Amino acid sequence: MAEPVPFPSKLFSLLSILEKVATVVALLGVAFEYLHLAGANMLLMIGLSTLAGVYFLTGFRPPEKTDDEQKPGFAALLATTILPKVSWIACAVLVIGIQFHLLHLPGATQQLQIGALAGAAAAVIFGFLVAQGNEHAKSQIGVLYRLVPMLIITSYFLMPPSV
Repeated sequence: MAEPVPFPSKLFSLLSILEKVATVVALLGVAFEYLHLAGANMLLMIGLSTLAGVYFLTGFRPPEKTDDEQKPGFAALLATTILPKVSWIACAVLVIGIQFHLLHLPGATQQLQIGALAGAAAAVIFGFLVAQGNEHAKSQIGVLYRLVPMLIITSYFLMPPSV
């Protein structure tokens, strides 16, 4: 008889699928907004809120078990537990800030600044760990594929308009 799959692994595989669907819905919302079609705000709210929820929950994914018998050091703890949590939660805050900015809601600038500060700090620390050859940091590169584009979008939104 096959062993049952634990709930967290089912949840995180579902979150991966949900992330893709939410991204498509959010991009449809952006396209609708650009074309001035009805329903753009609803698509943006649904897609970006779902995406923020997925990123927030992904931050609490338990670190993968290693075969090492020895106790991991601080660099391993930083790379496998602390930085991924900070990065994923920063992604969630940035997505909500982007949503607030696109929907012209109050508080967008503050959310974008907080998310960008946390995300940039985590990205710089990840960079230092990878430059030092930390194998644990290299396994967490997926969060940077989401964080860096959001930091670029955020920097565009936070730039003062040129006259």
